[in-house]
This record gives sequence, structure tokens and C-alpha cells, in this order.
Amino acid sequence: GSVTSSEGAALHARGLSGQRVKVAVFDTGLHEGHPHFKRVVERINWTDDRQLGDGLGHGTFVAGVICSASPKCPGWAPDAELYTFRVFTNKQVSYTSWFLDAFNYAIWREIDVLNLSIGGPDNGDRPFIEKVWEMSANGIVVVSAIGNDGPLYGTLNNPADQFDTIGVGGLAADPNKMAKFSSRGMSTFELPFGFGRFKPDLTALGTSVLGSQVPGRATSRANLRGGTSRGADPGCRALSGTSVASPVVAGAVTLLLSNPQGAGSGSELATASQSRGGAGSAVDRGADEDKRRAVGRRFSPAAVKQVLVESAGRLPGGGANVFEQGAGRLNVTMAHELLQRYEPRASLLPPKLDLVRDCPYMWPYCSQPAYATGQAVGANVTVVNGLGVSGEISDVAWRQTDPPLLASPPRSGPPEAPPPEGHVRVRCEWPAVVWPWAGWLAVAVEVTARAADFDGVVSGVVELRITSTHTDGVTRTQMLALPISVRVVPTPPRAKRLLWDQFHNLNYPSGYFPRDNLKMTGDMLDWTGDHPHTNFREAWAKLRNLGYFVEILSGDFTCFDARLYGALLLVDPEEDFFEQEVVKVERDVRELGLGLVVFADWYSLGAVDSVKFFDDNTRSEWRAVTGGANVPALNDLLRPLGAELSDRILDGAWTLSGRQGGGGGGKKEGVPFLSGVSLARFPAKGFLRHPDHNLKEQRFRGQPGTGQTATQGLRGDKGGQGKKPRALLGESHDDDDDERGDVF
Repeated sequence: GSVTSSEGAALHARGLSGQRVKVAVFDTGLHEGHPHFKRVVERINWTDDRQLGDGLGHGTFVAGVICSASPKCPGWAPDAELYTFRVFTNKQVSYTSWFLDAFNYAIWREIDVLNLSIGGPDNGDRPFIEKVWEMSANGIVVVSAIGNDGPLYGTLNNPADQFDTIGVGGLAADPNKMAKFSSRGMSTFELPFGFGRFKPDLTALGTSVLGSQVPGRATSRANLRGGTSRGADPGCRALSGTSVASPVVAGAVTLLLSNPQGAGSGSELATASQSRGGAGSAVDRGADEDKRRAVGRRFSPAAVKQVLVESAGRLPGGGANVFEQGAGRLNVTMAHELLQRYEPRASLLPPKLDLVRDCPYMWPYCSQPAYATGQAVGANVTVVNGLGVSGEISDVAWRQTDPPLLASPPRSGPPEAPPPEGHVRVRCEWPAVVWPWAGWLAVAVEVTARAADFDGVVSGVVELRITSTHTDGVTRTQMLALPISVRVVPTPPRAKRLLWDQFHNLNYPSGYFPRDNLKMTGDMLDWTGDHPHTNFREAWAKLRNLGYFVEILSGDFTCFDARLYGALLLVDPEEDFFEQEVVKVERDVRELGLGLVVFADWYSLGAVDSVKFFDDNTRSEWRAVTGGANVPALNDLLRPLGAELSDRILDGAWTLSGRQGGGGGGKKEGVPFLSGVSLARFPAKGFLRHPDHNLKEQRFRGQPGTGQTATQGLRGDKGGQGKKPRALLGESHDDDDDERGDVF
């Protein structure tokens, strides 16, 4: 295994070791008297288990990466003051309420650095998220693991996906490469109306990292409840995951914030652990504490994030994009240099949007040029506000610099004459208040009619003002600039333009939407959703390689001009279609020649009922809103065109005659067909291909497939009627990166 703390050798040589920094580990606990830790200030249990020890070893390992004093697996900051918060039971059970209580206590304890080697899909858990914001507002640097759901995109865990936290991705054993397990961006809670933000923030080694071990499995029950015998060294072990990469960064931050010259003695704080959680503490907030805190928090969470991302180095080779590696690999020595000369300021993450030369790092932006009449290209930039915990954005303006615009009207002209229109128009949105320490700037880039025949690069800058009052009481104002470069080409012909419907794709936590593949019974909650830049990124790449231009529709069907597009793509929609959309699509297809391509997964009432489950956290039964796709709503849309899908669910593989496998020899390649549906009706004059297949019907108790049209509507709806090609595929999971199926 690797000892990551060796990356801090230069800082250790300067006498930094985490002195007078309070670091909290929210995890599975820590054994009393573990010999690897010099300054365990407090162990506290927030679970319904009556114990403080670590029966799993995860929390002990994480704490060891941060501040172990063992020479075999030394941590980054062995002199840090360690607080362990046991928020998981030995059965790996936890509740939001436990975290909320523990977060409040961390604020009261004035923790400096808090590591969360945990995460989940519930970015709609407002009490949890808002409490994380509150911790940041109180000066706590929150470091969190980005998740182990890679290499799939759109799998970021919460709260690492929040703009105020430091979200950490994991590197492979070769630290110049991303680990396959590390979750990839973008964040998904802005969808379908906007675009996800750039995450992770940075990466650190997450493969075969050495950390502290708990006593062996033979440890007695008494020791498991209270700890192990003092002095016995249980040794070290190696683990992998972003749960490992997160404490690497948390340890580095603790080292950066070391205060060896501060008031108070760190040794005075090394005391016995308290025996129960909640009231009281082994270290009271007395004179020693006040003396120690008199030094104050020298750097805000924004300052720490700024120096980390600005010092990070991109991975060599150009293979990992921004949604994989963020700003790049941790460089604690450079971060320390930046911190020593730091002055409060605001910054943007990423600092520029070069959608031309910065490729493949800026994938998917750099993979398709922009053009007139195209859908806006959106980006979600994080505003990191080191000026103060809260601030306001104003005076936002776009200015094109290249090609230069025509001269302004002469002075004798009317004063209200507008400036000449450029080749690109940039619209921006931002929050009313930037808080805590960070916010967002949504950017939408559109090519104007002036550039319909333009072929080249358009550059410019978005300028904005941010005003904040710092903790020192001084109000500061700073102008920020976001350079943007975009490749513009003449508007492509209609036949080459495809419109991907994103508006009707929904995902958890807006509702319980089940997986596309019914065989994934271990985790049926489809929390990642669908998007051409996440789970369907391979489909996006194949379409681009075939010469198509794929635009993303983030509004309803009344918001686009069908005369501009060759086809509309509907991929596993979960949302209903309202009546105006149904009418418009029929007219677009029949009168305006719009192609309609539909991919739909399973649906039947029996199958929907089969994926219900009891959620122990909410103490309620969860029932799916719809199936893998909202087939009844699709049938409302398709029925006027003479096509409908059935409620039969099929599984297997199909092969089109003449389709050859990659191995040569004339062998046909089967395409997976996973929990798909069959056709119930198709236009009499339509053209149908009948592939060879070995499809078998999946049946569910109480609701066998009938082969009839699925018209039941969404569960909970009153019928689903009255709300509302020429190509259909009754299954889309083989487009998904999960299976790598090739449907093109």
C-alpha cells in the first residue's frame, strides 16, 4: 500500500503537523486507546448502538489516514486534535436525524476540518444539505467523498456534489490515472431545466492506501464495545475507494491549517474519551480552549478550496476530462505556498470556458461546435467567494472580443442605439445571495443569426461584480472575468440535426423511478437518471462520430421549431406529455416531416408493483411512480400516429440479418434486450424489421403481460387519458453505459 502523507514531507520539514487544528471524522467510530492516535480529544456516539468502538474498521482507517502517528502508516497531521463522531452502526445503518444532531455539535465545538467519507443519492434531503451549508457558514471546511459508482457518469454523491463542499475523486494505483470506481460528474439535481456543475473539485490517491487497522476479528465482545488493550498495535491495512481519497485531502487540509505558533498547548488537550454521547465532554470550553481559539480561524472554507483547486495539477496524457478529475491531482506543497500569500478574494471554478482548445478536458463541450438556431449550450460555473460568507453578484455583462465588433454608432446618433450584435449571445443567471462562501453562475451560449454562415472561433468574456462583507467587518468589491471561447460553424442541414428530449426525463429524488433493467434487484432506485452526457454518453459519441449534431431540449415540445430538425429523440421518458405537446408532435411529424425516434423500457402494473420496498429511513413503503419508461404517456403521444407499445416485458438478445460481430468470420452479434417492451400497434403503411431473437417474456405475479396497449397511466394518476413515427425500439438499456450495447 501507499503512505499518502509522504506528499506532505516538505510541510512536515517546516514543523507543520496539524497543531491546534480540530478535525472531525464522521464515520463508524474509533476504539478507545488506539495506539496510533496522539490527541483523541473526544469520541461520541450518535447512533442507537450503546457503544463507542469501531466494529467495522472504516472510521479507524479514515482517522488514521488523517492523523495517525504510527511510523508504519503515518497520517498527514499526527498532532491534530481528533474528534470522532460515530454516525453509523456496525450494520452500516444511519439516519439523517443522527447526522443533524452531530452536525450541530460540530458547529458548537468549532471544528476546523470535517471529513465525510460517506455519501448518497438524496440531493433532495434539504435538512441534511442545509445543515452542511450551515457548517460551512460557521467556518468548517467540509471534505467529502465523491462516490464509488464509476466509471458511470452522473453518479456524484451528496454532499460532495454541493458547491460549498470539497468533493474528492479517487486516483488509481498509478496516480496519473483516474480510478475506475471514482464517480463522475456532472451533478444531476439541476436537470432537466439546466446543466450540472463541474465536479469533483479535485482528486487524490484512492487505491491501496495504507491506514490504521482495528483489532482482529478475534477481539472479545468487551473490547469491541469499549476498545482494545492499551499499547497493543493492531497494525495497518490498505483500502481503496473515494472514502480513502477524501481523508487524504482532509489530512492535507489539516496540515495546511497547522498553527505551531498559536497560543495554548496541544498536549493539554489530549485527554480520555468521554463514555457517552450528548452532554458533557472530556475537554470543557474553559480558559485553555479560549486561549487556543484566540488565534482564530485564519482561512475560510473558500480560501482553502481556492488554494486546493488552483494548485492542483491536471493528470498527464489528456485522457481525463473535467467531470472525472475536476481541477486535477492534489498538490499540497503548492497549495501551502498559495495559502501563505493569500488575500481574501473571489474566483470562478473553472476559471475559463475554452470550448475549443481545451479538449478533451472540456468534454462534452469541445466535442460539438455551436451554430445559429441551435439550442443554447449551458454551463454551471461555481463562484467561490473568499471575500465573505455571503455576497451579492451584480453588473453581469457579456463582451465579445474576437472577432471584433463593428464600431459603435457615432456620437451624433441616438443615445439609445443598441450596441452591434456579436456572433454569440451569452445569457447568465445567478442567485440573489451567494452563500455560504460560494454560489453559481449559469451560462447559456447561443449563436446569433449574424453567424449563420460563420466558420471560426468566437471569444469573449463575461464580467461580473461580487460584493461581500468579510468577517473582519470590511466590505469588499471585486470584478471577476470568465473568458469564453466557442467554435462556431455554419448551421448544419436539417437531416444532420437531432433533438434529444431531456425535459421529460426525471430521476430520484423527485420521485421513486426504478431501474431500466428489472434484473438489478439489489438497487432498483434509479437515482442517476438519463442524460446524453452521463449514462448515454456513448450514444452521444456514436451519433457525433456518424456526423450528427445532437442538441439537448430542456423545455417542453412547444419550445422548438420542428423545421430545423431531422428527428426528435425520446429516450426513456418518465414525465407525462400535456395535450399541446401531443397535438404539436402529430403536426410536426405529419406536416413538417419531423422524424420521431422512441426508446422505451419496461412497463406493466405487475412489474411496477414488484419493485416496491419498505424504506427504513422514512418508515414507509415506496412504490414506483412508473416503470422503466412511462409507456402509457408514450402511447398517448404515439396513438395519433398509429403506433403503440404493449405491456409485455421481454428479455434476451436480438440480431439483425447482415449485422456482423466484431470477431469476424460472419458471426452475428447479438444486441442485449433487457427488460424491454414489444409493439402492440404500428402504422399499416409503416416499415417493420423483424430481427432474429431469443427474447423471453418476464412475468410478474398478479399482472402477466397481455400484449395489449399499456394505457394504465402513472400510478396515482386518474386514468392517464386525455393528456395528451416513425421508429420505435422497445428497450433502451443497451444504449446505457451499464451494458455497452451497440444499437447503431
